[in-house]
Amino acid sequence: NKGIIRIDRIRGKADEGTIQGRILVNLPVRQPAAMKTWFSINSVPLLTLEKTLLDKQTLDKRLMTGLMTMEGTLQGHGRNPLGVLPTLKGTLKLTIHDGRIKRGVVIPKILAIMNLPNMLQGEVDLEKDGYPFDRQSGTFAIGEGRIVSRDMVMDGPVVKMTAAGQYDLVNDDLDVVTAVSPLGSYFELLEEIPLVHLLLDDDERGIDLAMFSVKGPFQNPAIEPLAVESVAFGVTGFAKLALSILKNTITLPQKLLFPEDNKEANTSSHEPKEQESEDASMETY
Repeated sequence: NKGIIRIDRIRGKADEGTIQGRILVNLPVRQPAAMKTWFSINSVPLLTLEKTLLDKQTLDKRLMTGLMTMEGTLQGHGRNPLGVLPTLKGTLKLTIHDGRIKRGVVIPKILAIMNLPNMLQGEVDLEKDGYPFDRQSGTFAIGEGRIVSRDMVMDGPVVKMTAAGQYDLVNDDLDVVTAVSPLGSYFELLEEIPLVHLLLDDDERGIDLAMFSVKGPFQNPAIEPLAVESVAFGVTGFAKLALSILKNTITLPQKLLFPEDNKEANTSSHEPKEQESEDASMETY
């Protein structure tokens, strides 16, 4: 069609992982362009992407390893006077397996508040190896200048952590609540952090956990423990979601919580799906 540029079957490899995608660009006469992309990343080392896409200043603050799988769609246009960010719409589904958090501005700070670095001395070399995790996952909805997630999970040998919240792309404002449950003996030294006892279904023992609010600019958010009293009298919004996710993470079987992990590997299944037509695949601007 006139004014439409379409690139199908974009393919690439990064180490043993694969990257596939499609791009559709609408170039109306004397009007700002609009673009939509479909993409699928399968088992690509996160470190490879970080070193390719991030500058040194960002890498000095944030560094994570692991194998990343991600699929989604993203579209936007240039007609908004505030720029492209308020026009972005899309969905992302992200999973990172078998990784370590070496540097960061949220999770390492939360674990430091909980005194976990001191508890792990002699067991894990945090300076060299970072915090280990088995899996991180989440789905993200993008629209109206915000990224919203209601099901972020980090599961590992040291802690189980869940989160729900949003990031305002236009105003650089993070608003997230996390629920953290250290495993096994790591509770012993948690004397200065307010803990909440969460009863599980058919389990009188329940679990102890700490909750934190994460608010402010993306590069340097403020992290504060939530008071036990506020949680004891009931939580709403993102805090309630974070608690619910943590409960499900602990009580639901792995195959129910993460059904995609039980599917057979099939690289062809990761190719972005074809749309019915160009008109149906992108909004008209």
